[in-house]
Amino acid sequence: HARSATVTASSEHSGAYSAKHVADGVVPKLFGRAEKSEWAAKGNNHKNGVTLTMTWPKPISIAEVVYYGRCAFAIEGFKTCEVYLDGAKAPAVKAALQSGIGPQRIKLPKTATAKTLTIKFTSSFGVSNPGAAEIKVYSASPSDKQLGKFKAMAPFKHGQALPVRSHVP
Repeated sequence: HARSATVTASSEHSGAYSAKHVADGVVPKLFGRAEKSEWAAKGNNHKNGVTLTMTWPKPISIAEVVYYGRCAFAIEGFKTCEVYLDGAKAPAVKAALQSGIGPQRIKLPKTATAKTLTIKFTSSFGVSNPGAAEIKVYSASPSDKQLGKFKAMAPFKHGQALPVRSHVP
């Protein structure tokens, strides 16, 4: 469902890292091309969290959200989040996320119908510009085989040397 949503965020590093990239259907390769393939918040000092909102023209069924942390430039993901439906005051679910590459499931307690889904990212791993490579929204939970595996990896810290990329001149 994510690909048919309008996506906005409370913070974007730049146009090359805009929120719309989380719903393009493409999870970039590890340490691949980051520009125009991932969303990144600007900086990591967001006292009230960072929100990413998906809005659909009509309500959809939502059973599960799958989060893929940033992995193309560096491992720069979020650590915790809350999922809100249609502007509710209380989250439908809260989740702890891991640092690494691949799918991370955020299951709602029960399937819900909503026109708007807001993910409030409440903390990161202290990385420079946390974000997401992709966020998928499912009306029924996919199998583990459909999603693939998650691989835990250490987060990128400011000042750390970046991996060598073969495509960079």
